[in-house]
Amino acid sequence: MIFIREKREAKRVAFEPERMNRLLGTDITAETMLEYYKRLELEYDEKTGEIIVPTFRQDLECMADLAEETARFYGYDKIPVSLPTGEATTGKLSYKLRVEELAREVAEFCGFSQGMTYSFESPKVFDRLLLPQDSVLRVTVNILNPLGEDFSVMRTTPLHGMLNSLSTNYNRRNKKCPPL
Repeated sequence: MIFIREKREAKRVAFEPERMNRLLGTDITAETMLEYYKRLELEYDEKTGEIIVPTFRQDLECMADLAEETARFYGYDKIPVSLPTGEATTGKLSYKLRVEELAREVAEFCGFSQGMTYSFESPKVFDRLLLPQDSVLRVTVNILNPLGEDFSVMRTTPLHGMLNSLSTNYNRRNKKCPPL
């Protein structure tokens, strides 16, 4: 039996010193970084602006890996303490969360309410909801180690939880609870 092993090619990673400095919070020159990489037997291709990573360095895959090597040589103790930068770190919500918040506000303005209920329920819920025995909503995921029978299956519909919340609010005379 003959085994043919493919020859591995050296990886190429874009050399972005400005981006690495932003990531690390430092001001290390590109020349200094290249000196660090020479010690690691990494080569720099001036034409493409890439670092050529030899095959024996399988841990170097991307720019962040090069930044880690830069930080190691520069000295972790010399890296200044700084807050992370980015949209979600400046006291603002991320774009996705801002869109969700806006959608929630529009829905509430239109008269909708938000309800949050438990994901675990009792198998008896389906009988209380008068679901037929052959309903797909009765096909559940059983919890292997439930807290009790009342929390032994994953819910397949939020209806029981919402009805339970409405019932609790009604019984406690909560006037702000919207009618069905």
